[in-house]
Amino acid sequence: QSRRSTKLSYALRSRDGILPDASFPAPPGRCCRCLQKTAATDAGPGTARYMTLSIPPETASLVCIGFDGEEPTPFLEEALHAGVSAVILFSRNVGTPEATWTTCNRIREAAGRPILIAVDQEGGSSRRLVDGFTPVPSMRALAGAGEEAVREAAITTARELRSVGFGLDL
Repeated sequence: QSRRSTKLSYALRSRDGILPDASFPAPPGRCCRCLQKTAATDAGPGTARYMTLSIPPETASLVCIGFDGEEPTPFLEEALHAGVSAVILFSRNVGTPEATWTTCNRIREAAGRPILIAVDQEGGSSRRLVDGFTPVPSMRALAGAGEEAVREAAITTARELRSVGFGLDL
């Protein structure tokens, strides 16, 4: 990649709707997230306000991002092109093992280079992968079950995550 900055466009919104320019960064208690659209528009009150950031590739490579849906979005593709080196998947991105493998593969294709794909699959009630994946007890329950139970759960989780394309379990 060249050392020039790459621009990423995104919009901010909160639970209460689009944040006005003066609200960036968001006031305490408000949840901001990317709308993940690349077309810039400001058609008046109530519309999305888009911002453009210049991110040097060295900085972009330190960023891990998420996205909505099971298909890479234009925002994700733009971020990967800008040098983002890691993607985290959530419940909204995964389904069966086959669907999850397909999503991971499409992310790799969109990146066109090695990319780290992560998930937070802790076990117990904190599981992103449910349909077709082995349920694992919570870490607290495993700790009480002994070292062998912890080892089995870790091996099972690692094998399943690797088989569908994950490189990191948070």
